[in-house]
Amino acid sequence: MANEKFKQEMSAFIGKLQKAVDDASDKNVMEAIGAEAIKLIVKRTRLGYGVAENLGVKERLKAMKPHSESYQKWRKKNAGKLSGMTRPAMQNLTMSGSMLDNMIMRVSNKSVFITTADAQKAAYQEQAGRIFNRLSELEVKQLRIFFIRTFKSLLKINKLV
Repeated sequence: MANEKFKQEMSAFIGKLQKAVDDASDKNVMEAIGAEAIKLIVKRTRLGYGVAENLGVKERLKAMKPHSESYQKWRKKNAGKLSGMTRPAMQNLTMSGSMLDNMIMRVSNKSVFITTADAQKAAYQEQAGRIFNRLSELEVKQLRIFFIRTFKSLLKINKLV
């Protein structure tokens, strides 16, 4: 009798646990993780740092070539048209904000792909050695913590904790 009750309770527990695991790879959860990754990438880049390869170390973005005199004059004259997230002398890949403000994600097959809607600008920056659209080892750890918090809340929803 007690053995049968134990089997029923274990079966119910395993069912709830499986549901929590399935929910953890749900499209909404993956989108939340992608949104968090985008926030990390944008924040780091706006602070002037990039990551050359996934799980690499963040490093200062490679300086741009010295601007021509005419371009420097144009930047000073049009400083009011710059994004509020930058200033004329700052190296943070933010002139108008269009590239970083338009980061997008695609969720498929339990994975998230992050890019920018302005792929041409991103490609130009990468060719110039200013690679920003990667996650550092520390950022992946931050995403892992974000996921664990999300999973813990799913366990609570499924009454497993």
